[in-house]
Amino acid sequence: MRRKVEDDLLFKVLLENENPKGPLLLMLRGAAGSGKTIALKRTAYEAATASNALVIWLEESGALKPDVFVELHELCDRSIYLFVDQVALQIEKLLPLLRAAKAKSMPLVVVGAERDSDWYTYCAALENDFTPQFLRVGNLSKGEVEGLLYLLERHDCLGLLRGKSREEQIDAFMEKERADRQLLVALHELTLGKPFEEIVYNEHQRVHPEQARQLYLDIATMHQFGVKVRAGTISRIAGIDFDDYKDQFLAPLQDIVRVEQDKYTGDYCYKTRHSRVASLVFRQVCADDYVKAKQFKRLISGLDVGYSSDLRALQEITRGRSLAENFAGISEVREIYKTAVQVAPRQGFLYQQWAIFESMHKEGLLPEAERIAAIAHEAEPRSKSIIHTQAEIDRKRANVEPSALMKESLRRRARKRLDDMPAGDRFAVSSRCKLLVDELSELKSGLNEDTKSHEAVYFAEKVKDTEAALLRAQQLHPDDADIIQVEARFRREIDQEDKALRALERAWAAGAKGPGTAIRIAKMYEARDRASDAEKVLREALARNQDDKSVHQAMAQHYVQQPNYDANLVEDHLRRSFSVEDQNFEERFNLAQFLFLRGNTQGAVDMFDVIGRKAPAGFRKVTPREENIFTSKLPRYSGAVEAVRERFMFIRSAHYPRNIFAHRSSSNPDIMDDLSIGQEVNFRIRFNREGATAVDLQLGRLPN
Repeated sequence: MRRKVEDDLLFKVLLENENPKGPLLLMLRGAAGSGKTIALKRTAYEAATASNALVIWLEESGALKPDVFVELHELCDRSIYLFVDQVALQIEKLLPLLRAAKAKSMPLVVVGAERDSDWYTYCAALENDFTPQFLRVGNLSKGEVEGLLYLLERHDCLGLLRGKSREEQIDAFMEKERADRQLLVALHELTLGKPFEEIVYNEHQRVHPEQARQLYLDIATMHQFGVKVRAGTISRIAGIDFDDYKDQFLAPLQDIVRVEQDKYTGDYCYKTRHSRVASLVFRQVCADDYVKAKQFKRLISGLDVGYSSDLRALQEITRGRSLAENFAGISEVREIYKTAVQVAPRQGFLYQQWAIFESMHKEGLLPEAERIAAIAHEAEPRSKSIIHTQAEIDRKRANVEPSALMKESLRRRARKRLDDMPAGDRFAVSSRCKLLVDELSELKSGLNEDTKSHEAVYFAEKVKDTEAALLRAQQLHPDDADIIQVEARFRREIDQEDKALRALERAWAAGAKGPGTAIRIAKMYEARDRASDAEKVLREALARNQDDKSVHQAMAQHYVQQPNYDANLVEDHLRRSFSVEDQNFEERFNLAQFLFLRGNTQGAVDMFDVIGRKAPAGFRKVTPREENIFTSKLPRYSGAVEAVRERFMFIRSAHYPRNIFAHRSSSNPDIMDDLSIGQEVNFRIRFNREGATAVDLQLGRLPN
């Protein structure tokens, strides 16, 4: 079944990054069972066959030799596209290749896939050295559900959905209480008629003899982390060597456990048919803290961390966040960590995760977390990840510390530690923003009707600093979930709190410097449907500084959202929001959109030409996925297909003087597949740096 993310990925791989000057990293991320591997394989296949790109797929046990890639590029003189599934398992292979490509300015585009949790845990070195572009494999859209149902029906695989109406079938996939649009869960629960967990658990319980059932659990315990289990590891844990497995357990575990041989090392490895299946087996068989801890300690005692797969399993088992979320008590987890450090006493990672666990569990002790994190830092003093953990523990301690002096001391130490990390590191950036929001929250809690003017001004300045820091963070890391959550917390602290608004009002009345306070107050007024008050405070800001560009931009956006706005007034404010030689290209972009909205098409085209010539290369390259305050007011337009390419087409329309670009990722692919030159269509318009683009294409011309 085709997924929309495949079109997005192919567009980003082949068109947005067609002629790179050096190595690039594109990452497909998502939850286990969301369809990452299949989407990656289909994209690789289509890039190689339909687009004739030079594509290499890395097998799980394959090698990446930099000299071979250099020779390949010299012979072919083309960009090389390397597709890598489960990137976290291939870090040691990828980093030397990417560094060699960077040294040689070789156009190598690495396209990878990984689970969110594994990317955050294992791929920091990759992210620090080669900042990736991210795409997500999300839950199924309604269009994808319809396509999936068509295929299930065609191959007689509807199961319990057979006999239901198509609308009922779609609802079964979409409802949050049932499949919630999750691909793997939906396919099993809705078509087989039993919850997937029950199917997997019953399968485990039917395995005989008991030793085979325990062997299945051991393999599942490790494979839930995406790690294949070496036969040597199983031999130490369960006393079952590979010959015993072939003679005694091959039949009872047929189609449940898979055996592979690493062609480089010669080792035999075991795994279940999917890591999600392994996770469901473990969660149900090991249902309480005692049984889970016993199973973990049993496996840990048999690991040999000299093997990368065993080390990876140990690291996954001991992840602090996961253990804090999955264990109700704390004593069992402490025993797990004690067992782990006996097996690998010099692994700073173990102490770091132990510290994270202590800092996150409801029964954990922050001073103990600080002590254990110090041991981790002593073991690996250059580890930026451990330094970040220490900074986060300082931040959390500051939030619960009653002494104001101690709070300030802890936050100062946290910032000093963050300064030791790379400036653009997303973890450091996120923690700096968290520190600001922490301070803002405490300041807000102290506000009352008797708050002095200078205190209100200080609060307003802190709001401005926090908002500026969050804006920079989102520009550096636009898709980072942690930063998005910090931004949401900031909005909750400010936008939804009347006493915060009152403090900002007092700060503005007391003469707070700069326009940021007025713009923030105006946005809060608008959120409360107080449009006239928003306009009043923006007028006051302009009265203080008639040439402030940011206030002119805010005033224009305020006016355009009103039911009956003066178009001349909006345009005047938009033109005042930038000057001839400045770098305010976002403001120019807004003016160009508004000129099109009010019918000045040539003026819009001229402004887009200026943006195309002068704006930085990365500015507004891609058409936005959502409407904004300008495009939401545009009607649908009609036109005809002028030219068709594999992934995009051009539309000719009387409403725009140039052909309008339309990429298949911005419309229903089924409709795009049916279009040919000369065919009439209707569409919505959004904009990128080049001008108008067509989205949501539909067949046929609109009625006059």
